[in-house]
Amino acid sequence: MAPMRSINKVRVLPCNMLISHRSVLAIEHENVFHELSEVVGVERAPDLQDKTKLNYFWATVMETQRLASIVPQSLPHLCITDVTIQGYTIPAEAVVLPNLDAVMWDENTWEDPLKFRPERFLDDTGALIKSDSFIPFSVGQ
Repeated sequence: MAPMRSINKVRVLPCNMLISHRSVLAIEHENVFHELSEVVGVERAPDLQDKTKLNYFWATVMETQRLASIVPQSLPHLCITDVTIQGYTIPAEAVVLPNLDAVMWDENTWEDPLKFRPERFLDDTGALIKSDSFIPFSVGQ
């Protein structure tokens, strides 16, 4: 049951994000539609060869994942030794639940972190920017 809720949540996130941020709805829709029309056209569906040419589309997906809190907490970790981080001591055998929202909405990392801005993932040439702070499903390591 839980995985189904997660899948359903992910399926409706782009619509919810754009509705929640109406001021960008028309602009983002137009930008994504224009890019898809230019790269893919209207005669076929996108395929894997198109992936590297759809930077604005992927930036919009990434911004949706960053802002939407798909996975607010990562998997539990067990602290194997006492450790002090930024003045806080975590004892050995403590269970730690990493808060991904704290990273994805951090004002020190993201300018206007609660504002929907896909262009934050694009450089001046329109190429996709990879960020170590973008961890919608955890760090993956």
